[in-house]
Amino acid sequence: VHVFSSPLLSITHLPFATLEKSTSTHDSCERSLSFSLVDDVKGALTQIRGEDATGVRRRIFWLNNYAELELENIELVGGHTTSSGGAIFVNERATLTLKACLLRDNRAGAAGTTYSGGAVFNFKGTMHVFSTVFVNNTAYYSGGAIYTNAGTLEIVDSTVTGNQATQD
Repeated sequence: VHVFSSPLLSITHLPFATLEKSTSTHDSCERSLSFSLVDDVKGALTQIRGEDATGVRRRIFWLNNYAELELENIELVGGHTTSSGGAIFVNERATLTLKACLLRDNRAGAAGTTYSGGAVFNFKGTMHVFSTVFVNNTAYYSGGAIYTNAGTLEIVDSTVTGNQATQD
């Protein structure tokens, strides 16, 4: 059983469980999440995909003011947005902690745009990254894996490889 939670979302992953869409309201602000939980046959990581059953790709998480999200042993794959933060957008005063995660094949922006953070865009938030791998993420401006704008970023014992940004 894999468990991860935030003030807005708490999910316990049981084998073969799927959550396609969830909406939560907190402090008069609506948070919408769209992702699928897929049981990893090897048991190593729980995979959360940004692609729904119809093939539409979306950002996986949006953390707004004061939200906190900690992910451990999670794979975030295929997140896409036409703005910044392909898998995760960390907004002002929000906190994201990644432990032993894999973020791969996420994309921010589209050709000819100036959006950043192929996997994660951190705007005045706080990020803690431990033993995590960022691979094959793309931003159509800057920060193929991570882009931090006036936020705090701590990276320990992690790998960032094979990511691309058109202006880096």
